Amino acid sequence: MLYIKKSLYIFLLFIFSGHTKSEIKIEYLVPKGFSPFEQEMNMEFLGILNGEILPGKFYFSKASQKLIFDKKQFQENGLNDSTIKILEKVLFQLPYHKCAQGCETLLMGYRVIFDKLNQSLSITHHQKTVMPETTWGLVHNQSFDISAASNHYRALSAEGQGYFGLPGQSFGYINWFYHQWHRKNHADSHQGFGSWYLQKNFPKTYLRFGQKNNLDASAGSIQTLTNPWLDQFMTFGSQHYLSHQIDSEDSLVLYASSPGHYEIYRDNRLIRQIPAQIGRNSISYNQLPSGYYSADVRLVDNTGREITKEKVTISNIDYQAAKGWFVTLGKTKKQKSLVQLSLSQPKFGFQFNGTVLGDDHHQWAAEGNISRSTQMNGMKINTTLGVMGGEKGFGHYARLNVGNSVIGYISLSYYQHPYISVYAPRQQSQYVSYSRHLGDVQITYHWQGSSKQSQHQIQSYWQWNCQKFNMSLAVGVEKSRSNKRSAGQADNHISLFINTVVTLTQSHANIDIGYRDREWMLSAHYQKEIEHAYGKSTFGITGTQLGKRPNFSGYVEHHGTRGNSSLSAGIDDKIYHARFHYDGMFAMNRSGIAFGQRSTSGVALLVKAPSVPDTPYRLKVEGSPIWGGHLYAIPISKYRDALFARAQNENTDMDMDIQLPVRITRAHPGQVFSAEAKVRLSLLYNGFLIDEQKKPISGTIKETGDLVYPNGLFSIHSDVFLKDLQVQSHEFDYLCNLKTHTEHYYQCQKTTNHKENL
Repeated sequence: MLYIKKSLYIFLLFIFSGHTKSEIKIEYLVPKGFSPFEQEMNMEFLGILNGEILPGKFYFSKASQKLIFDKKQFQENGLNDSTIKILEKVLFQLPYHKCAQGCETLLMGYRVIFDKLNQSLSITHHQKTVMPETTWGLVHNQSFDISAASNHYRALSAEGQGYFGLPGQSFGYINWFYHQWHRKNHADSHQGFGSWYLQKNFPKTYLRFGQKNNLDASAGSIQTLTNPWLDQFMTFGSQHYLSHQIDSEDSLVLYASSPGHYEIYRDNRLIRQIPAQIGRNSISYNQLPSGYYSADVRLVDNTGREITKEKVTISNIDYQAAKGWFVTLGKTKKQKSLVQLSLSQPKFGFQFNGTVLGDDHHQWAAEGNISRSTQMNGMKINTTLGVMGGEKGFGHYARLNVGNSVIGYISLSYYQHPYISVYAPRQQSQYVSYSRHLGDVQITYHWQGSSKQSQHQIQSYWQWNCQKFNMSLAVGVEKSRSNKRSAGQADNHISLFINTVVTLTQSHANIDIGYRDREWMLSAHYQKEIEHAYGKSTFGITGTQLGKRPNFSGYVEHHGTRGNSSLSAGIDDKIYHARFHYDGMFAMNRSGIAFGQRSTSGVALLVKAPSVPDTPYRLKVEGSPIWGGHLYAIPISKYRDALFARAQNENTDMDMDIQLPVRITRAHPGQVFSAEAKVRLSLLYNGFLIDEQKKPISGTIKETGDLVYPNGLFSIHSDVFLKDLQVQSHEFDYLCNLKTHTEHYYQCQKTTNHKENL
């Protein structure tokens, strides 16, 4: 018996070990015609020559492995032989297979833009600048922030930018602002217009006149530190400056000792409001105006109390990638006549930016900087050197960014320019930053110093990832020193912060601990994100203990196609507070008016998807969700060309063929384009049909002839919405309601009894 057991054990072990070692390979074959290569070979491409759409499409030839077209069709539609020969030569030289998703190149003196994703091919002579027809339009960005508390605190902030589209390649721009706050015994308000101007574009140049406020310069638009405010100005320049916009990788790091908002002031004007949490807060330079300037940063809690106030020097300058020139004539605030010349030019691997200006009172300023980006032995090196001069003296500045993943990354900057000129900034500052990974921990050190204060920051950051959740831990220490003693405050401040974040799929929780001025702070925060058909909504609750003061608040945010909004309310040490914020855009042309997300370019696309009776459906256009039968405003890039807008189906129960053709050539600010989506539906109805007793029915569907199986299972396709189905069985006819179902079980009612009729 024991022998039999051993033999059986060895046999089973052999069987299982054999199955373990054997490899089962499953090969999934792609149906003929559906492989990525075959689908690409069947593509057709819309052709554009010098801004005009060609009468036929380009398609791929397997024989020549090139794009070809129907020569006879082109001739019949008025294209002469010389134009056809040019097209043939350009297509012959176009490297079709090397352009994976598309490419832009110069062939035979023609600028060729090949876009496989949007299936278009644009061919433009390099000396021909396409100037589109422009018309009336309006794109307006606006934001509102309203705060109130039971301690008599009230605040209202509003700002906007309007782009007015005009005929003749022209547009207007205006920036306005309003800020008012009231505390128990204090009140203040600021309102007015910032920059405004009218601009006329020519094939390669532009002419602009109006008022220039250097507080309104968008991020990445300034290449020198010298940037004067002009009450009146007229600028003539090259169009390279217009389309140039590079995102900044720099950020302003601040440590907060209380939840609330950072209010950033420049020249006593509120320029930004940014939410703050206890601990480390990083503010991207893309959120701040361009330029080199000093700003007052005030941390204000939810009840209007000013917690901290510090002065920071911001250097939001793009030294690296600009190209172009301009000449400006204007008058300053003190009615001095001024002329300014600026030039940016890449040459021999270097980038040069320079400007010189002077007025009729013999006051002047000149500045030049040179930059270079290179790699050496796997190390990235970015350097900038600048010199400045004026009627009072001379100054200089330098920046260095160097590093790799092995030694870490070092950033150094030094701005030394005392009173050089009335047109040059006077702030002196130094900055040192070092960041490196030590195993799984990232160590970062910052030091920033100026004539008024200095600041040291050191932080360690650790992140742990697993399948179900992610966890991060940040520990930071800050030491700040003010050279001028202010009332009730010491010169030195030491702060300690610990930030812990646990992130799940659509939610995360924070625990923040802080210490400043002999006071401990503890905060717990939970946030839940929900993506839905109208965008994304976020719900959150926060509990905070600041010394002996308890604080509890809740909020809801919505990010959607019509704009972003948030509402928060809470109690802070027996003081009730509430806040509402909205940020968005509206665009208007002859087709109508619609709201949308903020358009920093000043260009918008009014999109309407056709309504299908009794069939609600949705899709995404340029990443924004829209519903059928409604009009939406979608922001798009300026001075760009487009033939199609990116659209995708967002419905799981139906297939959609979506086409959204647009014809946009060098989209000017203020222009509002219109497009209507062409949608062809393929609705899939499937599930189980049941009668009043919840028993399955079977038979034949009268509308399509499809079978309903004995267990009630059915599946049909339709290109129109079906409210109900008629099913004919041996005994009864049924009318089935398709508008509602419970887990794909559809209710049917008897309409005809065949036995009674007999």
